[in-house]
Amino acid sequence: MKKAILVNDFASVGALNKMLEEGYEVQSTDERGVYILTKEENIKKSINTELSTNITLDTTKAQRAFDLLGETVEQIKVGSLKPESIRELSRDEINKINRKIIEKSLATSNTKQPHIRIEFDDIRDVPKVWVDGELIEELVSLKVDWNTNTAVEGHKEFDINYLDLSDGSCQCKGFHQRTAI
Repeated sequence: MKKAILVNDFASVGALNKMLEEGYEVQSTDERGVYILTKEENIKKSINTELSTNITLDTTKAQRAFDLLGETVEQIKVGSLKPESIRELSRDEINKINRKIIEKSLATSNTKQPHIRIEFDDIRDVPKVWVDGELIEELVSLKVDWNTNTAVEGHKEFDINYLDLSDGSCQCKGFHQRTAI
């Protein structure tokens, strides 16, 4: 830090002496009595190296994925899923298995899954249908007969048919529900 002081009387000599006592040093003077003083500042900066934080993570989905991985390993151990058969799967089959694992993981999370979920973007598309959180892969037919309730409750019905290829045989299965009038 630099300061300048004009020393031309007894009071200014006292001020100069006080500044010298405070640690200032004379850098230069001129013929008019102006003193340029400097002082080295010892600024000590302390850094707190003790940091702490709390992190809250919701690990239910990750835990479910680990559980599914454990189930897969168990299936390999008991022989219902052979490692060599995994190597023979195509990329599409592996993606289907991955989708099923993800959907099963999402279906078992804390969020309540609807019993039946139907999605489609265009009426000409094959709709995606989930029953209890599980995607119906080989949808054969879907019929929904439902109207909002008015003064008289009307007939409501759904009929979902699909091919079950999970055990190697081709079986037609379905879900049906209707109201009785």
